[in-house]
Amino acid sequence: MELAIGMDVHAKNCMAYCSYAVKGPDGPADEDDGFLISFNKAFRSVPSTKDSMVNLKEMIGAQEHSILIENSTKAHEMYWMMKDLGLNVFVAHAADLFRITKSHKKTDHHDAVELSSYMRRRIMGEDEFSLCYIVPTKWMLRRELCRIAADDGDVLGDLRRKIRSHMLLHGIELPFYVNDIVYPKSMNHLRSLDDPVLNSLLDRASDAKMRYNETEKKLSKEFKDDRMTQLLLTIPGVGIKTATMVSSMTVDISRFPDAAHFAAYFGVVPKKRESADHDPRCGITRRGNDRARWTLYQATAVHIVYCEDSSVTRLFERVAGPKTSSGSRRNYKKGITAASRKMLSIMYQMIVTDTEFNKEN
Repeated sequence: MELAIGMDVHAKNCMAYCSYAVKGPDGPADEDDGFLISFNKAFRSVPSTKDSMVNLKEMIGAQEHSILIENSTKAHEMYWMMKDLGLNVFVAHAADLFRITKSHKKTDHHDAVELSSYMRRRIMGEDEFSLCYIVPTKWMLRRELCRIAADDGDVLGDLRRKIRSHMLLHGIELPFYVNDIVYPKSMNHLRSLDDPVLNSLLDRASDAKMRYNETEKKLSKEFKDDRMTQLLLTIPGVGIKTATMVSSMTVDISRFPDAAHFAAYFGVVPKKRESADHDPRCGITRRGNDRARWTLYQATAVHIVYCEDSSVTRLFERVAGPKTSSGSRRNYKKGITAASRKMLSIMYQMIVTDTEFNKEN
């Protein structure tokens, strides 16, 4: 009989609970089975180390098994540790484990038992949760580098806003029009005003911009041989930050059967909430990485400005509606969401077919 093992993992210790996935009509109850009693006692609380996983492997022996752990920072290390030992391990999205996240009994033992129950029902055919795709270490490092670049961009954007706010507060204007307030010509003029607060903000912005540029260079070097990234860079509005972020989140396009699943991975698809004859219109799921989705929105917005005759732009204009007297659009958010969904479909087709961007797609 296959073993269903739930493991509650923490930085220093973990707890494993084992039960049988399928029991025969005359099989012993879990609480009376000698192996289960010994296993659950031995792994009531053990260090989250390779030695502990080796002991777990030895105790399981040749028995068929499936181990379920909840996604966390430690889960990545534990997953590859157990995979290298030949253990059959899965990682579940925490948001799907309602009996754990919504429970009032927040103990390690309770969570391990519930994880074992989730795994047991999955083996018997019940699909209650989504499995996480645990990327290899190389791609995990790339993801972290992309997040650092995004953080650097956020810091620089925040300083831009502070500089503009200070200028507005004190009636400071540039004698020329410029979009980027930290453009060298703009900064030189602002420094000449001898404003101590403004100079301090400009110093911080200069440092932030230097770090941002250095991180972009590291991204370009790390992904220079990645075909997926080079294809995405052919899309107008998609820069190195967006292309590398999408590539690092995708890793292997073959794990998505179609463009709809690809868009769902980034959370840019409508929720489904049906009840009898009631099927309300819902917002997007927002599953997946928030930073990747926001980066995609930004790239789509830039694409709409600089590629006026692409299918993405035409969809945006149709959904967002015509411009008002103030220059805004009534349904801008809906439009940019629909355009981002279209952008993901185009990205999917480009990667699958290994072709560069075509504005008619």
